Amino acid sequence: MDRIKSIELLRKSVMPPAMIGVVCLSLGLILGITEEEFAAIVPFGLRSPLQYLLIGTAGICLAILISRWFFSNLILKPVDASPITVRMVPTSSARRFVLLIQGEIRETEALGVEDSC
Repeated sequence: MDRIKSIELLRKSVMPPAMIGVVCLSLGLILGITEEEFAAIVPFGLRSPLQYLLIGTAGICLAILISRWFFSNLILKPVDASPITVRMVPTSSARRFVLLIQGEIRETEALGVEDSC
C-alpha cells in the first residue's frame, strides 16, 4: 500500500458513440419510412444496402456505448515504477476497489498521526 502513489478510475466518454448512433439510426429509419421522396438523392439500388449499413452502424455504436458505460480503466501508479493500467474493469467493482484503498490509506494515516503523538 505504501508503494502506490495514486489510483485513477478512467472512463471514456459515451457521447461520441451515442451521437453517431442516433444520427445513423435516424437516417436509416428515414430511408426505411420514405419511399420515393429521396429517389433523386439515393438510387433505389443503394437504398437497401445503405439502410442496413446505417442500422448496423447504429448497433455497433450501441455496443460501444454499453461497453463504455459499464466498464472503465483502473490505473495504478506506483512510486518507483511506470503506471499499471487494468482495462475493461466493471465500473462498480473499480469504484469499490478505489474506495477500499482510500479507506485503508486514511486508516494508515490516522494510525500514523496517533503514533506520532
